[in-house]
Amino acid sequence: GKSSLINHLLNRDNAARASSRAGKTTAVDLYTVNDRFILADMPGYGFGGAVTSGTSSSTLEKRWIREWRPLIFSYLEKSPALRA
Repeated sequence: GKSSLINHLLNRDNAARASSRAGKTTAVDLYTVNDRFILADMPGYGFGGAVTSGTSSSTLEKRWIREWRPLIFSYLEKSPALRA
C-alpha cells in the first residue's frame, strides 16, 4: 500500500512501517526527503487498524469524518505549497 510505496520511493526497506495486512498505519507519519519535500503516510479510509485491532469499520468511519477528513481537506484547500 502507501507505506510500501514510500519505502520504495525512499529506496529503504523500513522507513515506513509496512505489512502484508492492510490497516497498519494508524497515524500521520511524515518523512523529510533531502530537506526538499515531505512525504506523508496516512491511514487509508476504511482500514486504519480494523484488520489488526478488531475495530469496527463504522468506528473508523466516524474517526475519519471527525479527525482525518477535516485535517486533509484543510491542508488541500489552504496550503500555499499546493497552489498553482
